[in-house]
Amino acid sequence: MLKRVHRPNSNASKATPSVVQKSPEIIVEIPVEGDRNPPRVLRALLDSGSTGCIILNEFTLGLSKKVDKTEKWTTKGGTFTTKGKCRVPMVLTDFTRSTTVEYDCYVDPTQKSSPNNYDLILGKDFQQEFGIDILNSQLTLRWNGIEVPMRNYGELATRTGASSFALQNADEIDPTGDLQKRVTRILDAKYEKADLKAVIKKSNTFK
Repeated sequence: MLKRVHRPNSNASKATPSVVQKSPEIIVEIPVEGDRNPPRVLRALLDSGSTGCIILNEFTLGLSKKVDKTEKWTTKGGTFTTKGKCRVPMVLTDFTRSTTVEYDCYVDPTQKSSPNNYDLILGKDFQQEFGIDILNSQLTLRWNGIEVPMRNYGELATRTGASSFALQNADEIDPTGDLQKRVTRILDAKYEKADLKAVIKKSNTFK
């Protein structure tokens, strides 16, 4: 059964332009070791035009990394290269906080987080791996039976704005809490194999 989620309108008191461009921007949280430490909040873009996932280096502290072949990327802001990958645990809070996924992301060491770029690009490979649909005809995003409206373009441009959305009550986003709980890993021989018991202990995935 498809479950639609209505996001609170943060711009209700502002004048609304006649045409507002929508964008598949979402909030992604990276869990931090230790129950008392808040997660890292990233501004992410679901980009079907990208063949890979890219994360800014400043958000990879403490995560497993490996040296990889040099890849060249072309964006609106210019061309840059990456030389490594990082396995990133992610909670897609727009859909649910009860599910954690892990995926290999290229690490961008050249840029810093700013209103002019995203902290994380989730490419076509990620979307196909986890079955995320960008429905431009409906201006919605769909994952595992949960459908959420797209945000206005640039709505997450500031870290303050992103954090305010991240602080929404999880029950407002996933009111029934019945989304299938799972952890998905993309294992690589060059990585140290994850300790599954430790991962379960550090997250709420199987609670």
